Amino acid sequence: MKKIVILPIIAVLSFMASALLASQNEDFIQIALKNLGIDVSGQRKQIEVALPNDLAQTSQWGVHDFACKNGGYDLSAYSGQAVFLTSFPIKQLYGTEPLNVHILSKDNAIICIYVAVQEGSTLTPGVFAINDPKIHKK
Repeated sequence: MKKIVILPIIAVLSFMASALLASQNEDFIQIALKNLGIDVSGQRKQIEVALPNDLAQTSQWGVHDFACKNGGYDLSAYSGQAVFLTSFPIKQLYGTEPLNVHILSKDNAIICIYVAVQEGSTLTPGVFAINDPKIHKK
C-alpha cells in the first residue's frame, strides 16, 4: 500500500522538477534575446542535436559555425557533443526576408545565437550572425 502512495508523489515531484528546469531554460534564453533586442513573434521549438566532431566538414554545420564565429561565439569546444537547439520566429527581417532566431545551448548556457531565413525562402545559404548589420526590425 505504501508503494501506491509513494509513486504518485514521485511522479508529482518529477513533473515539478521538469517544469522548473524548462522554466529556467526558457528564462536564460528569453533574457539573452531581450538583451540583443530580438523580438520573438511565435512559439518556441526545441530539439536536442549532436554537433559533428568536425564542424567545418559538414556543409550544414559549417555554415552555422561560420555564423556563430562572426557573431562572437566559438562552437569548437562543443564538437561531438549533444546540445539543445531552440528556435523562434522573430519580428526582425534580413532585407525583406522573415527570420528565425536559433539558440544553441548546453547546461543552461548559451553557446551560440544566430538567425536564418524562414522556410520557403530562396535566399541561400540564409544563415547569418546575430550581429549582422542587415538584420532590421519590420
